[in-house]
Amino acid sequence: MLSRGLVPPLGTLPTAFVAERTAARAVACVSGPGADSLNEGAAIVTACTDRDFLAQLGDVLQSAGFEVHRTADVTGVELAAAASDAAALAGVTAGPSAADMVFAEVDAFARRHGGRPETLAGLAGRVGDRHDADAVEALPLLAAALHHDGIDAPAVSGLADVVAGRVEPERWAAAVTQPTRLRRGRAA
Repeated sequence: MLSRGLVPPLGTLPTAFVAERTAARAVACVSGPGADSLNEGAAIVTACTDRDFLAQLGDVLQSAGFEVHRTADVTGVELAAAASDAAALAGVTAGPSAADMVFAEVDAFARRHGGRPETLAGLAGRVGDRHDADAVEALPLLAAALHHDGIDAPAVSGLADVVAGRVEPERWAAAVTQPTRLRRGRAA
């Protein structure tokens, strides 16, 4: 499966969603800057906890002409796209510091679920500069998942409020550039 954030309606991680509904030997995900176009030579990241399947998948993709990076960090790969997409939207709305805040909040969520910071900061996370529409669709799920998990995420929650039309973009931008104005996940 190609990884693009969380699965509605509960914000489930994609491989967990598939694994719960199939009797497959292993479930893997593919992400990275070239994963959407899958052009020959594109750099992609494959992730699977089953090392043998990961090796087989990587070999098949390499023989098809892709530059393949393999990892067992499924959570990190799946959340990297969501983090990058949300950070890209935040950056367009309020600048680089807002993008950094959003990315840090998703990174905290990923780490809590076993994701490694180098995965989110690496190739798997270099997707967000082209997928702001994905961020718009994924933000409510991402904000709910972070809230449900007890992650303090005022930047993600506030951006989700902007997307939902509950907060004006300028008001949220002012709140994230002046963090004392962020309260309980909502822009003040």
